[in-house]
Amino acid sequence: MAARGGQPHLSYREAMRRFTRNARLYLVYESLSEINGTIYTVAFALYLAAVFVPEGQVTLLGNTMNPLVYIGVVIGAGGLAHGFNSIPSGFLGDRFGRKKSFITASIIGVVAAALTLVTRDPVALLLLSIVNGIGESFHGVVGGPFLMESSSEAERTHLFTLSSVFDTVSSVFGAIVAAGLILFFAGWTAGIDPAVFGPLGFPPE
Repeated sequence: MAARGGQPHLSYREAMRRFTRNARLYLVYESLSEINGTIYTVAFALYLAAVFVPEGQVTLLGNTMNPLVYIGVVIGAGGLAHGFNSIPSGFLGDRFGRKKSFITASIIGVVAAALTLVTRDPVALLLLSIVNGIGESFHGVVGGPFLMESSSEAERTHLFTLSSVFDTVSSVFGAIVAAGLILFFAGWTAGIDPAVFGPLGFPPE
């Protein structure tokens, strides 16, 4: 059956059979990235709360603020970095290639997340949130052009639709997993004395 523009009308099953290897790998990559990003966002906010709320205040660049305000600043800074780096990430994706951009963004995210566990300095944690936001910006900006390059017109609508569906489902699944991990570790640390081990079982500095 022919559709508008002379292109064959494909079912989703037929379209998925036509997906290129790059397209299939991207859908897997996108799903895992969204799950990881959702878990990280929830866990990072709770980690900051566990570290700074017991102290009652946070000193950032000489300014004293409520810990909850500081947490909002850190999370918001990551979001702003994501937005402001959207145009540069598009140029970099064109310049160095989509795959290299994805790999670089993933490495940046992993390194930033790992470094948050070895410092409690308010400025360092703010900067790491910004770095993570910069890395995340590549996923959203470079993903669309990569899918365009990895598909033909016949199955492109199906591919973009499935990409959107996977993105939403992965985000919800990541939030559920994050909640489960929080409950698990909250129970694991329930018997630990904060005076001895500090928040969430980490030894105090």
